[in-house]
Amino acid sequence: MDHLRIIKNQRDGDTLYNNEVQESEEQLRNLGIRVEELLEIDNLPFDKPADMSREDHLLILRDGNRRLDEIFRNAEFNFINEAIALPGTANRPLFYQNPHLALFTQFQGFISTFSATIIPRLWGDYIKRGTPALKYNAFAIMTTMIALGFVSQYLKDLLKYGQGSPYLDQMEKFQRGVGSSGMLGVAERPLNFFFPIYETSSSNIIEAIFDTGTGEAAALSNLSRAATGAGQVLKGSLMEDASIEPGVYKLLKTTPGVGPFNQFNRWTAAKISAIFE
Repeated sequence: MDHLRIIKNQRDGDTLYNNEVQESEEQLRNLGIRVEELLEIDNLPFDKPADMSREDHLLILRDGNRRLDEIFRNAEFNFINEAIALPGTANRPLFYQNPHLALFTQFQGFISTFSATIIPRLWGDYIKRGTPALKYNAFAIMTTMIALGFVSQYLKDLLKYGQGSPYLDQMEKFQRGVGSSGMLGVAERPLNFFFPIYETSSSNIIEAIFDTGTGEAAALSNLSRAATGAGQVLKGSLMEDASIEPGVYKLLKTTPGVGPFNQFNRWTAAKISAIFE
């Protein structure tokens, strides 16, 4: 309503068509509000005109209230979808909606929506075309997000090590902090692939791609764990200096129903290993 007041004052000739009026019009359009329709409803006569019956006046006011409720309901829906990166068919790239690729994209809905909608709007509406006040707000938002990313990672290190991570250098900590802020969007994944923060056990590019895929897709991760467990069981049964316990534990971890119970799986793996060894 504040934006409407600014626009109405300009339409009535009280103010000039300046940046403030343009910003108010864009803010309302971003919420899906038609400015002309909102002005038309606002100009409806609150007091009954002399040449209009009371019933006709009530019908006009009721119709205006109905239209106003519908406008605000749609605006509220649009505001929530802009403020929260809710994955949906209207705000995600088609690549992430392909059912054939769902195995790899099932856990990337929020970050892909953030990359496709929030970041472009932040750049286009605030930084590129925004007023100085909007540009300052955008800078403050981005700075706050990055700062909170660094704070969250430091608190996690503090709980684990009692200090900053002893396993990362300053550049890796910087990369981790910026990535955790979300400002990189889906670009964080290829960046971490080519410049990994943590050590990887992959010995070649094929293993690295497979490890990345299993890390993103839960089904492939379980398949990889089951295959590794079966190999360890086979190795433990054929070699005297090897044990089948690690392999049995991995197989139990992939078993429906008992998979989440780590202590039970360790106890069961130890008992099964003792029987065969």
